[in-house]
Amino acid sequence: MEKLVFLEPDDVQETPFTTSKVIAEHGKGCVYILDLGNDMVKIGQSINPETRVLCISTQSGFSIRQWCKTELCNNYKDIEKAIHNHFKNKRVHGEWFKVSFQKAKAYLQTMKLDTSIKPEKTVNYADFFGESDRIRLENEIRESYTEHLKSLLSTVYENVKLYGYVDNEIQRKCKKACKLFDVMDCQIERQISVLIELGYSYKEIKYELSKAYLQTA
Repeated sequence: MEKLVFLEPDDVQETPFTTSKVIAEHGKGCVYILDLGNDMVKIGQSINPETRVLCISTQSGFSIRQWCKTELCNNYKDIEKAIHNHFKNKRVHGEWFKVSFQKAKAYLQTMKLDTSIKPEKTVNYADFFGESDRIRLENEIRESYTEHLKSLLSTVYENVKLYGYVDNEIQRKCKKACKLFDVMDCQIERQISVLIELGYSYKEIKYELSKAYLQTA
């Protein structure tokens, strides 16, 4: 592997939200490893790892000692699947594994990243709805939701800073928003494709998905 990016625990809060980079590098994502101490790690994938890790840190309550992520690549889902399979006997639950951070990182570094630029292609299910339109729509919804999530998490940190605790209602909203981000991260591409196949227009899809994520959060 050409490169891993290593971050300190404080970077979970201080790393900027990377919606613009996600838009520029559409179709690509990262595999990340979180070090929770005591040989416990979380190995996952996301197209927006900083936001994903911030959600995990806020939602789980675990103290993240250090973490790393790959460069943006096309085959991030295959890499995650391969590393999960390699450590399947160490799996505790889902993406959580009883293995040292160094060992998980060393195996991740053996993976080959596909960082090539993929040519744009037209989606078959609607002649008028090109791949660039679908990507732009997906990123507009992601960017809006990320800003919403950023606002909620900023409220959490301000409450902790000012009062030393977080109001239960704010905690509830924040946890719900983080869970919805997980859903969106995994399903939004498929949801857009289904709505296109059903004949929805660009504006109609944006309205329906914005209502589903932003008004529900």
